[in-house]
Amino acid sequence: MLTEEKTPEASEPCRDLHSYVCSKYNRTAGLGEMDLRVKKRLETVLDRGRALLEDPFSVQDWAADTVAKQIYADCVDVDKREEIGVRPILNILRSMNRHPAPQPEWHEIVHILHERGFPSDRYIFGIGVATEDKDKDKGGEPYVILDQPTFGLDRDVLALGERESAEKIEAYLSLMTRAAIILGAGDTKKASKDMREVLSFEVMLARAATPAQQKRRGEMILDEVLQIKGHPPSWVAYVSGLLIGVPSTSRVQIEDVDYLLKVAKVISDSRPEIVANYVVWRAVMSALPYLHREARLALEEFEFATGKNSWRDEEREDVRQRRQCAKLLGVAAETAEGTLAPIVGSMYVRAHFDSDIWLEAQNFLERLRKGMNKTISEIGWLDAGTKVNAKKQIRSTKFVAGYPDEILDRHALERAMGSVAISPGEFFNTMSNVWSFWNKRRLTFSARKGVAIQDTDQWLDISAGSVTIPRLEGNRFVVPSGYFVGFEEMSKRRRYGQLGPEIVSLFWRQLEERARWSDRTPSTFETARECVEEQVNASSDVFFVEEGDRAFADDVLVANAAARTAYHAYEDANARRKSSRRFPDIARQLFWAVWARSRCGLGAEEDEMSLTNAAAAFIPAYHADFECTARNWPTCQI
Repeated sequence: MLTEEKTPEASEPCRDLHSYVCSKYNRTAGLGEMDLRVKKRLETVLDRGRALLEDPFSVQDWAADTVAKQIYADCVDVDKREEIGVRPILNILRSMNRHPAPQPEWHEIVHILHERGFPSDRYIFGIGVATEDKDKDKGGEPYVILDQPTFGLDRDVLALGERESAEKIEAYLSLMTRAAIILGAGDTKKASKDMREVLSFEVMLARAATPAQQKRRGEMILDEVLQIKGHPPSWVAYVSGLLIGVPSTSRVQIEDVDYLLKVAKVISDSRPEIVANYVVWRAVMSALPYLHREARLALEEFEFATGKNSWRDEEREDVRQRRQCAKLLGVAAETAEGTLAPIVGSMYVRAHFDSDIWLEAQNFLERLRKGMNKTISEIGWLDAGTKVNAKKQIRSTKFVAGYPDEILDRHALERAMGSVAISPGEFFNTMSNVWSFWNKRRLTFSARKGVAIQDTDQWLDISAGSVTIPRLEGNRFVVPSGYFVGFEEMSKRRRYGQLGPEIVSLFWRQLEERARWSDRTPSTFETARECVEEQVNASSDVFFVEEGDRAFADDVLVANAAARTAYHAYEDANARRKSSRRFPDIARQLFWAVWARSRCGLGAEEDEMSLTNAAAAFIPAYHADFECTARNWPTCQI
């Protein structure tokens, strides 16, 4: 088969599909680089959304549209933002240090910043509340989620330290020091010293956090979490102050048990002022894009130096500024949180998602649902009773093409977002109110007993019609409108191939909700997993998997089911075509190439190679389409 990715030194597809497809990609684009097609799609969405925000005010505008256009106008008003400068963030910081009141402790600073809209509940620990999917309609008991914090620099880079990641860490420290000077630190040497102490604290947090593949999950009661031996009083005040009104008997889902146990020592071993300075630094960093030119350029240079943005030299500064404003408001956003994505998403859908495209997209998703049902019927480790439950869950999952229905309900949109206070001419202060809106949704329970407030208007989180990434939220699998940019012009096989990794979330839910499993499934699942481990380890020259890696076997089973589903949906779409079965069957081989390419550069080369090859190895259609020899066929029937 000939593909643009194939190179003379590439492996044969039957032996190593990942190298066959990704060798050129990994060499030219570099692992972690965004696929050029995805980047182009994002840019199309971004430019379309920006144009909508720049359209003149009209009597046809919804009230929410007018709000978004006004905030965008305030964002691109460079002269006004220069005049305001850093006053908004300085006013917040000064309000926490008014004499003769004592200096606030770090956990009090977290609470103050959270009330002002900063995501400070994610600086030391990631904290959230949610309601069980199965209980939302009945008003069931909520639960608390504790996870690792976010970091100003990638966790892995921080954990390696200056010796291994010198260039990126130096760029980060430079940004920290530069931000302190921008905010008025007169003594450069002292600012550099203080920021280095803050950086050292963040490195300790990063080293306490467990790598994703090694995380251990657990459950406790909130009261038990607050009474863990060794945690200082400031930790208790930090958690309880963010979870006001949450019953002490609430269930707590702990995503990283080891971090929960280690973070107490990190805090205890650090001077309180360093912890406080770290919290303030993280707030300042999040504020930089919303301030004046000097602050924005400092952040841009850091992102360019660390590889987060590669387009800085490709655009004029004024174009870059307008694009950035559109992003800050939620255009081409990965998440709605902290933005006006529900509003700009609604504007985008009304302008660019016509009925013909919607119908095409809906057909696309219905084929996907049929593909999932067929895959579940094929999975050997699900017994008959579990398959019935799984198919019932798929029927109850709403496959949403482009956007939730509520996004076109102007009254629902304005009712949901109407509480956001607008300060005309003051971009930072207005966005601070937007952040506060999302903070309250994330950590507040509604008046209806036992329901997280974010679940009362769940559609807001998935309403960013301008985003491009499919996602599973509650009982909705949303393939947003941005994903279908140019849909009518692109080959359907590419769409199904690219969607393969996104379906993983649907099958992970099947794997994690074992309470729905019938009696025989646990034993048959264990047998399948052991077989996968044995066969993959026997092919270590291809798969590079260490013996006994149970988590990897789970990944294989899930990725395999997702790839089967995408393939079945593709086959259904191709059913009316007279595709030749003579070798080479380019159409079917192209599906596997596109599926594998969608995995190129998603993570560490060895991990992605292993998962791609192992997932494909247990799919008979993959072997048939490449006419692999019998010895390469899998022995495990999973």
